[in-house]
Amino acid sequence: MSRCCATGLFPMAGWLPMSMWLGLIAAGLIAATSIDGSLMEARSWAASGTLVQVDGGAPVDGGVWGAAAEQEKTDSRPARRGARASQQTAQDTTQTQDAENKVEKVLETATFGNGCYWCTEAVFQRVKGVEGVTSGFMGGHVANPTYEQVCTGLTGHAEVLQLKFDPAVVSYEKLLEIFWSSHDPTTLNRQGNDVGPMYRSAVFYHSEEQKLLAVKYKDRLTEARAFNSPIVTEITEASEFYAAPDYHQDYYNRNKSKNPYCKMITYKLQNFRKAFKDVIDTDKDKIK
Repeated sequence: MSRCCATGLFPMAGWLPMSMWLGLIAAGLIAATSIDGSLMEARSWAASGTLVQVDGGAPVDGGVWGAAAEQEKTDSRPARRGARASQQTAQDTTQTQDAENKVEKVLETATFGNGCYWCTEAVFQRVKGVEGVTSGFMGGHVANPTYEQVCTGLTGHAEVLQLKFDPAVVSYEKLLEIFWSSHDPTTLNRQGNDVGPMYRSAVFYHSEEQKLLAVKYKDRLTEARAFNSPIVTEITEASEFYAAPDYHQDYYNRNKSKNPYCKMITYKLQNFRKAFKDVIDTDKDKIK
């Protein structure tokens, strides 16, 4: 009995003509098998894939079985290629999206001097797109100055805020608007009761573009007579920045309930929320 008959695939195998058995062998549906006690071996495929060589004899046509098997392989190739192409396209799309998500933000730097940095640090910390605010000193002639040295007014430094911001979220022009609205730019070397060159109004630009924007904005304010007195804000190229001591950083958020001075900052923040509610990041504005 053949292997196929033993498995029940062809229970009536004895009724099949020899040509059909050869076709089954050619199609690969059965392996070398014993038929009526005689060993038949499929030794090799002919180039067409539809011929088999039996017992060393001449090639025998595999007939319809071999042709059907070959046609099935041929017909399935485009479908397999299409499936592989779709899978590759989906994979490429996923990889592209992952790469785009991993692209880091390109942050720019802005530096402003608008009086005591405690007063306006809290303002810029609440602006959408501002990723970092550091209080410090710039514009002096003494390297690595201490806070006490700057307070003497002899080092030439101004108290400043250095911002790291995402220009895709907030523009430099908008930061200039907030800057000129959050202090008095008409008092030379003074903001309220804070007097000295360290409290001067200043824009320290980090690029030619920032310089042009700052000059243009200042001119617009002057032409519009936005203030009763002339604007004395200096527009100077950024120089070495020195961060203030840690206890000066994030001052309002950490000391609101401890230092009475912060009441003035609270009042400034209230006005800021009214004038710039569209740029406030509510997640950052939890401390009122």
